[in-house]
Amino acid sequence: AGAVLVTVVSLAAVAWSRCHAYSSRLAMCAGVVEKAPWNPRGWQTLALEFWQVGETEAALKAVDRSLEITPTAEVAHLTRAGILCDLGRYDDAIDAAEIVIAMEPQLADAYQVLKRAKAGLSSSHQQPLD
Repeated sequence: AGAVLVTVVSLAAVAWSRCHAYSSRLAMCAGVVEKAPWNPRGWQTLALEFWQVGETEAALKAVDRSLEITPTAEVAHLTRAGILCDLGRYDDAIDAAEIVIAMEPQLADAYQVLKRAKAGLSSSHQQPLD
């Protein structure tokens, strides 16, 4: 009976630990990069999760880390372009989108982000009429 109790308590502790780790996708992704900091896909996914919850500066840092590991990842460059748009850094977003287009001209989302960045840049440079 004692061995059964110890086993049950041990399994309950493991279950509790895993429930906490998987309580949010953000926590799960953070755990991945903590355990495997060389994993560019982990950093890319963490960036997307930060971006989704509105933590755009943290998202940018995470996607930049992904690109340090794998500079030729089109999806990471595309993510970076979108994040830069949300930060209002339209010139940088245009550059990032153009990198994606040069790498993968068939990636339609890159053209959408480029269009959004150019529209943001245009509207930020317009002077109000008096």
